Amino acid sequence: MKKRLFYYLLMLALLGSCAALKPKREVVDNILSSSSPKMTVKVDPSLTYLGDLRYGKWTYDVSEYYKKQQTQKVHAFVFVTAEGTMIKKALIIKIHKMKKDRHFTADQLAHKKNILDRGNLRLAGKRFQYYSKAIIITMGDPVAEYIYNKGYTTPDHVLMTRIMRVRDLGKTLINFNYYEDISDSGFGDYNSWRNKDDLYDEQWNYLDESKKNCLTAFEILQ
Repeated sequence: MKKRLFYYLLMLALLGSCAALKPKREVVDNILSSSSPKMTVKVDPSLTYLGDLRYGKWTYDVSEYYKKQQTQKVHAFVFVTAEGTMIKKALIIKIHKMKKDRHFTADQLAHKKNILDRGNLRLAGKRFQYYSKAIIITMGDPVAEYIYNKGYTTPDHVLMTRIMRVRDLGKTLINFNYYEDISDSGFGDYNSWRNKDDLYDEQWNYLDESKKNCLTAFEILQ
């Protein structure tokens, strides 16, 4: 009886410690609060909070004969602006946590392709990297599938500005992903935005406005 009581109390202690270690993240009145990483983000009220989802990112590990492994855990928070059921703008805040002995590289721009614009900026006194590009939305994206299951339709092509910062000695990556329906630009489809050397001045102006919209879509309070 004493042995059972001991194991019961031990299990309660372990469960309690696990609950204490689990990060607390929530959105109240369009303000995202996170205990790990520690941050508070206010999202513009023009974007409606749809909810959050968690999923894993998988890679093939060459060192283990192409064994497929889950290397990251992702917690995504979804905010959208829609006309009817069509998404016109979206802000997806993602917190990536690297598993095991892997780390994110400090330079997140090194291997990006078809980038229209890139650089560094400071938000809340911290250094972030950013890049902009045109992308194709597919149902293979867990966030796109989540939005679809909420009753909305996503554009086929969007202009994306991603603002990011690596933290916790390379174990955490924070992404602010801002999307705008590319058809609203009036400058054609995805193919018209693939190569920065082919952009017209009007497209550069539109891209600058889209980046400004990204920066006004959220504010890091701490």
